[in-house]
Amino acid sequence: MEDGPCADDHSVRSVELGDTRASRYVPGGVDSRVEPPARGLFRSWLGRQLASPYVYLVPLRLFIGFGWLRATAEKLTDSTWYTGEAIRGFLDMHVADGTVVFTSYEWMIENIWYPTAQPLGWVVMAIQLTIGLAIFCGAYTNAALLAGIVLNVNFMLAGSINPSAFYIVIQVALLAVGVGAVFGFDDGLQADWKSILVTAKTTGVASTRRDRRVVLGLAMTFLLAGSMAISRATDFTPGGIEDPALVLAAVLFVSAMIMLLAIAREFAIGRNSADVVVRIR
Repeated sequence: MEDGPCADDHSVRSVELGDTRASRYVPGGVDSRVEPPARGLFRSWLGRQLASPYVYLVPLRLFIGFGWLRATAEKLTDSTWYTGEAIRGFLDMHVADGTVVFTSYEWMIENIWYPTAQPLGWVVMAIQLTIGLAIFCGAYTNAALLAGIVLNVNFMLAGSINPSAFYIVIQVALLAVGVGAVFGFDDGLQADWKSILVTAKTTGVASTRRDRRVVLGLAMTFLLAGSMAISRATDFTPGGIEDPALVLAAVLFVSAMIMLLAIAREFAIGRNSADVVVRIR
């Protein structure tokens, strides 16, 4: 038998490039071929995204992002949003129905929102478009989710329950788990933006002491606002689901619970990790 690179049909043909190699069986031997670096990087990235415990919430993030984009498209094709008539009609309807949650907000409607209805219509469309794109793409997701929550709360303060009530709860949940960093641009942006108020983090919303203080502040804000809203509720019967103040209070209390559970989860993870270290020692 001769010695050489092609001595027989059972030889191993291989080429190395860095540390990346991929082998497969072929008739007559093993064919070791180089895996392109780009493919290796893609596989690594894909594996990291799929390994996230919150990957199953990505479709929900896309759903909410699409919902904001749909709402924007609906307004862009309605000329009354450009003239301010849509804003005035919306506010007039809820003031007349008596569904505005706070009297102070009714004052804001009459003295701020109503006189500026035309530019306000443009601002609402621009904000909704930005929110939709950011959430859908997972770019600056937490800032977009917070903006969406603020906008939805304003709709509910004016007396409009649907779909804002559902949007608020979903957006708070997405904010708590950092879903923008899963199959989103925040996976790369999180290194440059440390604040959880701007970008989502792979580690969640309460992974550091500073983040937990921010999350606790949000939880306390939700609790305070919810307490104020429930004081304005008038219908505590099963039919109270139509009472904007009661629904807003329930939504805000649920949102506070989500934030507090995010903090509690981080403490539990830290405690479990410490217990593991102690057992190993």
